[in-house]
Amino acid sequence: MGTVGVVQLSVHDAPALSEALDWLVARFAKLGGLGCDLLVLPAGLEALFLSPRPTTADGLTDRLIEEAESLRSQAEACAAAVAQRLSVTVVAGPWFVPATDRRVSREAIVVDASGHILGRQRQVCRSAADRGLNLETVASEETIATPAGLVGLLLGADVLFPEPARFLTLAGAEVLIHSPLWPRVSDAERRRGLWSRVQENGRPGAESALLASPWWGGIDDQAVIYAPCHLTPQRDGILASPDPILVREDTLLCVDVPLTDAPNTEAALARLGHAPVRPFPRLLAGVYQHAV
Repeated sequence: MGTVGVVQLSVHDAPALSEALDWLVARFAKLGGLGCDLLVLPAGLEALFLSPRPTTADGLTDRLIEEAESLRSQAEACAAAVAQRLSVTVVAGPWFVPATDRRVSREAIVVDASGHILGRQRQVCRSAADRGLNLETVASEETIATPAGLVGLLLGADVLFPEPARFLTLAGAEVLIHSPLWPRVSDAERRRGLWSRVQENGRPGAESALLASPWWGGIDDQAVIYAPCHLTPQRDGILASPDPILVREDTLLCVDVPLTDAPNTEAALARLGHAPVRPFPRLLAGVYQHAV
């Protein structure tokens, strides 16, 4: 059993480029004291390394593509620094990476506590917007072994199609991870994504979030951990989300995996409730929240 933590991070007050890496490591360090085995960083952090930094979303995608190689190296260095400084395995990305024929793809990585890259995954499905970018996808995906168990990474539009998550589940994934980068969406829209993949495959799902308005053009989502509906307090498939009072704060949500469908499920759920503390981690699912 291992513990997966997803980060909701506000970057409204991010410092100048020269201080960005130390600032990010310090922010994650404040959230890293609860003993996660796997920490899922929010997507979009590579934009912190753009100079000058964007103030709106206009032309941002073009800049991220044009500077893909440089941003990739800086983002990977940032992920390795966070992993080493906090002694935790980290999931980072996705970001654009150069592909064939002057095209780009999206890639996420898993980095262990020594800074070594355990695995890479590129996007396998394309949305209409991705086709407009002429995004290159790959034909296969693999689970990645981590201290929290086998994880399956879903990138971008992968989460909108049932096949990638199903393949990862059949390959042994114990948790599905998606790091989205989109404006806050309605409950109905959200249910088209990772929520649906979790219900279809019976695996928990974790989404990180970036609070970055206005320079990411309205990106202001929430971190969330999904589980099969019958294992969640309100039977709505949401196992953990930020406390409404803390919704605008840096937040870490954690869950122990694999989920255990305990015989005394009703009692476990009654005890679990919405308490922002770590309750009975082996009884059903250890879910807790930390905010700074």
